Amino acid sequence: MAVERVDPAPNARRGAAVKADRWYAEGTRFTHEMPSVGALIAHEHRALRVVAHHPRDDGSTSVHVRREYGPALERENSRGECGLRVQGRPMWQLYTSERIPLCSCCGHPWPCGAMMDERRAMDAMRAGADLIARANDGCCLSCGEPITTRQRHILAPEPNVLIPGFGPPSFHLRQSCRRYVEQYDRARRDRLGADWSPLIRRSDPLPLASPSASAPH
Repeated sequence: MAVERVDPAPNARRGAAVKADRWYAEGTRFTHEMPSVGALIAHEHRALRVVAHHPRDDGSTSVHVRREYGPALERENSRGECGLRVQGRPMWQLYTSERIPLCSCCGHPWPCGAMMDERRAMDAMRAGADLIARANDGCCLSCGEPITTRQRHILAPEPNVLIPGFGPPSFHLRQSCRRYVEQYDRARRDRLGADWSPLIRRSDPLPLASPSASAPH
């Protein structure tokens, strides 16, 4: 039987923020307890039946599972079985009922991979539209509010690296906008490479505006 080293649902917990790229199966609950034989667990868009536990010499455990629903496991045998090598006390997604929500199109556990792709695409479209709505001359790209003559601010030295065709963005230097400035600066670094220089220094709690930056009147 092939064995895969996995850590089911790492760091997940009830009430944790759900990221767009992380799968949380509908109809499950989170637990640190090792799933019992016969339990149904959710793992990477699959519903897997726990068949047996096999302790290993290195202190880990091989959880023998059989795929009930979802795409084939990379190393499963002809019966759809595989071993999940588990170390420590990972967080598991345990189905609370044998009535598993499945996609009506592909029959995979809900939400299926196609639905997750659609959600990611919609999230990206909404994020792009929101960014464009904030990219107005004289406004802060972080909060979208106008920058007044009395507010400290900074102007990027090159056109917007996130929105092609848009001019250099401006940012407030107040604390509430600083985190986004740092995020934008990372995007600048990735885009500019050796030509990059930081907009602000992390050691400065409230950096002063660049002398070349001018606020709208």
